[in-house]
Amino acid sequence: MDDSKMTFLQNVLRFTTSNTDEANTGEKLERDMSLERKKWLSEALDSISINPVDEIKKCIKVSENEEETEERRIEALETLRDWCEDLNFAIDFHKINSYNLINQLLNDKITEIRALTCELVGTLAQNNPYCQETLINAKYLPILLYKLDKDSDSVKVKALFAISCLIRDYEPGQQKLLEGNALDILIKSLSCKIEKVKIKCSFLISSICNNKAIKNALTQKRLISDLIHIYRQDDHQIHEHILSAINVLIDDNPEAIKQAKELENIDFKKLLKDRLRAIEQDPRHDEERNMASTIYRNLFEN
Repeated sequence: MDDSKMTFLQNVLRFTTSNTDEANTGEKLERDMSLERKKWLSEALDSISINPVDEIKKCIKVSENEEETEERRIEALETLRDWCEDLNFAIDFHKINSYNLINQLLNDKITEIRALTCELVGTLAQNNPYCQETLINAKYLPILLYKLDKDSDSVKVKALFAISCLIRDYEPGQQKLLEGNALDILIKSLSCKIEKVKIKCSFLISSICNNKAIKNALTQKRLISDLIHIYRQDDHQIHEHILSAINVLIDDNPEAIKQAKELENIDFKKLLKDRLRAIEQDPRHDEERNMASTIYRNLFEN
């Protein structure tokens, strides 16, 4: 049994036993586990009849109860998230009419619970067209975009994860990005002070540019200008990710190419040339150098 599955089973057993008042069990499971103990736990779980839907309902009951301790609610929500990593259990979560829990917990006063709820949404939607459809139809995308724009830092990170899972390889979800200010929020997030958000957002934008309508909309919003301005900054940790987004945006896109060449106050050709010279002999920047060279050739040599 691999460690990730073992961790999940530990959580399930700990949560289940804690709901049957066997206080000492939880403490024992916290200890580092030997191979013999792992084997024992695996065999014990195989012999226990656990109804997943019943366990999900228990987690929901504890998570939504504001009279429970913060620790208990978080533990229940984490266990619920782990159950929903299974596609079938994620579908069961919807079928037992549990999306109401998401509505409640996305507005919880506890930041970690809001963040975990965003992560739960992402877990439900990840590689799961059924849940992508039901979550999009339940209008969670604009709520998550608002969280990405306005909530605490830890919530922003998980909201972006959920947004990515909702729309990845799902055309109807991507089309929803053309409504309201969704794309503006994503563009704004590229300049977020949280590095993880900037990196993940650049990945997401690179991905959704495969959708022609979104690519055209981002071009009209002059995204290329925002990307180049970010690249000009000294945050070298995200340079290769920003260049990747630039490369996707200018691919087969004459208008974006024109915008990149005609930027006011920035000579992108000189910027790329100077940067290539600066990292020429530095193996730490191989990916950035390769991407910058490709963009330079496509824009200024071909």
